[in-house]
Amino acid sequence: MPHTDNHEHYREHKHGHEHKHDHKREPWDFKKVQDYVDRFDAPDRDNWQMPETVFDALDLKDGSKLADFGAGTGYFTVRAAKRVGSGIVYAVDSEPEMLKYLTDRAEQAGLKNIVPCLIDPDALTLPEPVDAILIVNTYHHIDDRIEYLSKVKQWLRPGGKIAVLEGKAGSPIEPPEQFLMSADQVAHEFKQAGFEILIDKDLPYQSMQVFARYKIDAFRPEHQKGVEQLVLPIQQIEFGVPVTLEGQPDLVNIKGTFQHGVGNFWVAFADGKVVGSVGIVDIANNQVALKKMFVHADYRGKELGVASALLNTVFDWCAQHSIREIYLGTVDILRAAHRFYEKNGFVEVAKSDLPEQFPVVAVDTKFYRAFLPSSDN
Repeated sequence: MPHTDNHEHYREHKHGHEHKHDHKREPWDFKKVQDYVDRFDAPDRDNWQMPETVFDALDLKDGSKLADFGAGTGYFTVRAAKRVGSGIVYAVDSEPEMLKYLTDRAEQAGLKNIVPCLIDPDALTLPEPVDAILIVNTYHHIDDRIEYLSKVKQWLRPGGKIAVLEGKAGSPIEPPEQFLMSADQVAHEFKQAGFEILIDKDLPYQSMQVFARYKIDAFRPEHQKGVEQLVLPIQQIEFGVPVTLEGQPDLVNIKGTFQHGVGNFWVAFADGKVVGSVGIVDIANNQVALKKMFVHADYRGKELGVASALLNTVFDWCAQHSIREIYLGTVDILRAAHRFYEKNGFVEVAKSDLPEQFPVVAVDTKFYRAFLPSSDN
């Protein structure tokens, strides 16, 4: 993978060859590192690059782990290292001279959380999975991009994101025609590789898109059929629970049941379909009932973290709306679900301890409660 650049390099050097995706043999002289420093770290770059906006899009915070692909001279790497604090930034590049310069730069800046990673352009490896991957002005250099992206998945932690920035046509950093990629093309390739798009916006000179293996959205009426196709087979076929669609008014009328007061309903999307769901019903007194939490069998487990992401969405919503208690009902045979709830702070309670307005379902035999910390604490 070549280094991240601002395409001044393109205008001055023009490559002089067709784009054949054989970038390991491009005649770039990385020993003249200072030339690249002058271009990649130009004093005015912050004005149009907007690094903090990029970091916000990736939800980078203290403790986050980021892989800066095509790190180059470290424009993003050093800024991200300061942002993530106790986290780690893996500076990934295929050019030893660039990484040597970046390592020296980090040392001089006293940044001990930057880890240089020299890679073969065709063989992506990282020391560990990360929370976010940043690819700036470099994506168009990758060979067999869809296959490459499919392999990148293993290096994303649950809920991990990838940001891709590419120079826009007509901008001062517009790449030559053979390297120019539209935002639509990038989005199409990520979709083919099994990613969902979370953010699609323009920076002054670049398109910026953020992708993840799945995304979570608040329920809209057009999601109804997808939720039914997720929930009913899990209930009826996988677990043999004797329920029907007609016997579940909350599933028939999701909007009317969940989306009022402090209640809401969310769906997880992956590979173009609904793969997870969860809802909370407002039962007054700063209490809610958690219902209809399901994840498709192919998307369960720690590797993706869909269930955790759905539950964290609920917790975040509750914190924002001063909700203090969450109650839920389930059935005895869902042992994995019991373990999941218990691991996430739920404690089993007797049916007699449920709030008066809790909507008890006839098939439920096991009940849980979670106390949430006050936002005043």
